[in-house]
Amino acid sequence: MPSVAIYSEQNRQHMHRQKADESYIDGKGLAPVEVCNTFQKLSGCARRTTSTTCTPVKGHIGPSPKVVQQMGDKVAARKAAIEAGVLIVPETDGPVTIKVEVFVFCKKHGFPVIFKAALSGSSRGKGSVKNGRGRGQLRASEFGGEGFRR
Repeated sequence: MPSVAIYSEQNRQHMHRQKADESYIDGKGLAPVEVCNTFQKLSGCARRTTSTTCTPVKGHIGPSPKVVQQMGDKVAARKAAIEAGVLIVPETDGPVTIKVEVFVFCKKHGFPVIFKAALSGSSRGKGSVKNGRGRGQLRASEFGGEGFRR
């Protein structure tokens, strides 16, 4: 997708302008932020070009900060997905606090099962149970302190 930049006199050397496929100076006498955050300037530039999307330099295209924060919490993200009607893989209804809950879930859905701490990132706080003999594989230490309490 080709990119288009608008800029003020003060930010004519900025990278967004130099990296764009097309760039236009607009808003002589305006502060740099005023040029990029003024709807009339953005929409005017969009109409003069082949743009399909507009975003201010200081902003981004994507979900709201609330949604981004919610995505960081796996339990809240799952709840939001269910409420939105998204089909999801089987999972517990909420955070697991005791080991027996894992095996009740496994008995219903089968093995293997991967488990992960609700607020962990990357591979931190992840473990698995490959079969019913894996009770000893579940250690609270794998959750970085967030997880099984008993």
